Amino acid sequence: MRVLCACAAASIAGGATGQLPSSVSGYEVLARGVFDGPGFMLPPFSQVTNVTPRINANGDVTFSYFDANIDKVVWVNGQSVSAAFFSTSDPNLNDDGLVVWRVTTLDPNPLNWGVWTHDLSTGVTSRLTTNPLGASGWGTPTINDAGVIATRAEFALNDAIGFYTGTTFTPIAVDDSLPFTFLNSTIGLNESLRISCRGNRAGAADGVFVFESDGSFTPVVLEGDPSPSGDTVTGFLNGTDLNDAGRVAINAFTSGGDEILGVDADGTITVYADEDDGVVSDIAFFNPRINNDGWIVFRAFNAGGEQAVFVGDGVDLLEIAAVGTQVETDAGLATITGFSGGVDINDAGQALVNAALEGRNGSLGRAIIRVDIVAACPADTNGDGVVSPQDFNAWIVAFNSQSPACDQNGDGLCTPQDFNAWIVNFNNGC
Repeated sequence: MRVLCACAAASIAGGATGQLPSSVSGYEVLARGVFDGPGFMLPPFSQVTNVTPRINANGDVTFSYFDANIDKVVWVNGQSVSAAFFSTSDPNLNDDGLVVWRVTTLDPNPLNWGVWTHDLSTGVTSRLTTNPLGASGWGTPTINDAGVIATRAEFALNDAIGFYTGTTFTPIAVDDSLPFTFLNSTIGLNESLRISCRGNRAGAADGVFVFESDGSFTPVVLEGDPSPSGDTVTGFLNGTDLNDAGRVAINAFTSGGDEILGVDADGTITVYADEDDGVVSDIAFFNPRINNDGWIVFRAFNAGGEQAVFVGDGVDLLEIAAVGTQVETDAGLATITGFSGGVDINDAGQALVNAALEGRNGSLGRAIIRVDIVAACPADTNGDGVVSPQDFNAWIVAFNSQSPACDQNGDGLCTPQDFNAWIVNFNNGC
């Protein structure tokens, strides 16, 4: 695995193959909340502490923020689109611009309870449903590009994960009903109507499972399974995510420390990050997110002991932001001093982070920041950002050392056929 940093690069051995992000091209502060005064693109006295933003392939962004009354409001592309509800979840959105969130029965006003949507194309915000009948709450809902919404519905005696068809909820798995005794509320959903979910079972190993729409399921990783790192999986942190190819992103406990895993439908496990490797430590509790290129974004501490955000593809890790990263804001140059909440990444290689900022005259509150990641240029085998004849010499070196840069045709091998692929990539440029 090679390790890339937005500031300085290091390298370690090992890793699988894949398309790698190569650098960060820039940062943009989308909104900034200050609890004791005015911010940017948010009302005064707003806060984004511990909220998780979401971004779709078109660059549309949504998140929830705390207003001056510490109620939560849903923000979409610069606009506040919901009233202040006490128990609003973090929202999700699909590529068609349909945003979804939930308000639980903890809210004092029953008219606020249920699953809500906002349509970017029409500007309409509405309560979709309070179904299923008898539900006292809902997990954080997610939505695919077909408009199917999945969530965990919560009842007095058990919980169920399932789909909404219109306003009708169809459960596909129930906890406190064999074989499951617990199902996590943060789930992944893809275009094939598969749901990834962490679950506990009675009399069998706990693990991460992928559920089909008919209720059948497949264990992805179980406690006691071996990791390719050589460690043994001992548990799991928080929720999961999965992409349209069926790769599941997992934050796993192992006998040697936490690991970020990508697991394919055929059971192949790729280690994206390992606390044993000296590159990352203290992987954060928030669940990782995966895009359709197989890039996984997550929070952890870096080798310098600072909070950071990484993107990996199973071969390389790119540190895309860290304590000390400088960004331009509406109030001038600022420095990231910490992170909060979860992170996200879209298919265009744009990531979102929630960061605390320090300016010249003190704290600038917390901000939702978009990080633009530059896609890799395979022919640039020496990594200098330019395609030139020197890259041919670098490819020869990569071939002789069997390093990942040799694999120009993406077949996972380093063979003479990669020379022809390098010529094609060289002619295509970056």
